[in-house]
Amino acid sequence: MKTTRWFEVNIPIKTRDFSQKLLKHPFSEASGEGFSIKKVSSSEVIGQYIQSKAFVKEVTTPFGDMNTISGIDYNIIDFKFTIGDKSLLEIYSKPRSLQPLCNELSRILGFGFSIADIKVDLLEFIPLLELEFGKLIINKMEISDINVDNIALGQLVLTSDRDVRHSLDSYIFRKKDYKIKSIRASLPHSNLYQGVFEINKNSRLELSNMPNQAFLNKYLPIFFKSLL
Repeated sequence: MKTTRWFEVNIPIKTRDFSQKLLKHPFSEASGEGFSIKKVSSSEVIGQYIQSKAFVKEVTTPFGDMNTISGIDYNIIDFKFTIGDKSLLEIYSKPRSLQPLCNELSRILGFGFSIADIKVDLLEFIPLLELEFGKLIINKMEISDINVDNIALGQLVLTSDRDVRHSLDSYIFRKKDYKIKSIRASLPHSNLYQGVFEINKNSRLELSNMPNQAFLNKYLPIFFKSLL
């Protein structure tokens, strides 16, 4: 499974200056943190932020003896910065926390750097996907903020072998006061995209058994356009 998530960032300096600042803070075991830069172009900086931390752990054997285990734990965040009129940070996999990366960037770049979540309105985004990819089968959907008689907000997690929207046409989808938190969908009429993808309202995309790059090449222009 490939997981990607995007954030909107403000980088107050040019791409080359930005990459040079990161290169001046390389990872080393002595410092315990830093950057490893893989690629720099006129609009992109690709690399990793790495943290290492020594740990000591005591474990009990089946015979009741205590053993001490020590080692180094690494937290690695793979990233791509795309810098332009709307700059984006692309994160791969699921790091334990982005806070160390954000803290280090704030320290290096100083005033003017910021990072913000990207929220995707899936109610509007799903029709855009279907215009480009064709009909989806959404077999899992998380819905929140359902207005229940103007006295409460409800949540639902719906799963089905069919498209869950068929079951909701006469109930949820005629209401306006709700939000879609996430969907899991497939493309039944596509010979190329035979896997499953999941989209979360926080912009996270997970691909399972999909031709990753082919899917992203078609998905990303739709996603970026929706951010305008």
